[in-house]
Amino acid sequence: FCKDGDLSTNESKQYAHANATAAKFAIEASSFERARSYINIGIQLLEAQHWQTQYSLSLNLFEMSASVSCVHGDIAKMTSCLNEILSHARTFDDSLKASSLLVKLLASSSKFEEARSNCLMILSNFGEVFPSEVSLPHVLNELSTIQALLRNITHDQIKLLPQMTDRNKLNAMKF
Repeated sequence: FCKDGDLSTNESKQYAHANATAAKFAIEASSFERARSYINIGIQLLEAQHWQTQYSLSLNLFEMSASVSCVHGDIAKMTSCLNEILSHARTFDDSLKASSLLVKLLASSSKFEEARSNCLMILSNFGEVFPSEVSLPHVLNELSTIQALLRNITHDQIKLLPQMTDRNKLNAMKF
């Protein structure tokens, strides 16, 4: 929507929102090339100080851009978008999607140690503490403990457990 022309500030805002909405629908329809076009136009229509004046829209457009760039294999664009988000995120929660994509990017680039350390840092922010070094005996001991805890629990009992609602735990499982 609206590739060029003289627009008022209000019209630019409206068209930027419209492009973000169109991009969302295009992504849901797996039309990633069309989504990329909408996203790029939406970003071009943002104000100069958009991270201050249009924060939510900026975050949304840049997250979609990073995701679509990932699908397209455009690592440079993905990295640029992730850096933009991570340098402007106002809260830890606002950085989670970008952090998740960054970990995937690092792992797919064979930067496993950096991906692991990013995951551990994020998980520690959720209160999940892991040892910095893990040995095979430690893993075997933990597995043995878990097996003992689950020994007398059936699949049916597990299926009857309530759905997890703790937002921190749900987010932590993404890492």
